[in-house]
Amino acid sequence: MMGDQKTVRSHVVTGLEVSHLEGCNFVEHQEVFSQRTIPANKGNIPLQEDVDNWPHLRRVNIPHIKAEIGLLIGTNVPKAMEPEEVIRTSDG
Repeated sequence: MMGDQKTVRSHVVTGLEVSHLEGCNFVEHQEVFSQRTIPANKGNIPLQEDVDNWPHLRRVNIPHIKAEIGLLIGTNVPKAMEPEEVIRTSDG
C-alpha cells in the first residue's frame, strides 16, 4: 500500500556516469542506491504510438529499447531531467 514503510536491502555506488543512448551527454550521479529489483512497470514508459496521437509532436522520435528497467533517475539529479527542447501545444 502506498505510504507503507519497509526496509529494503541496498548498496551504495558512487561516481556512476550515465549517458545518452548514443554515448554522449554524460551525467554524473554522486550517490546511487542499488537493489535487486526496481519497483517500476514498463507500462508507464511512453511509446512512439503515444506521441503519434498528437500532431504537434510529429518530430518526436522515441526509440524502442528491448531491455528491462535497470535504472530509475530521480529528481535529485536535475541535470538528467533537463529537456533538450520544449514543444508547445498547437492549440494552447
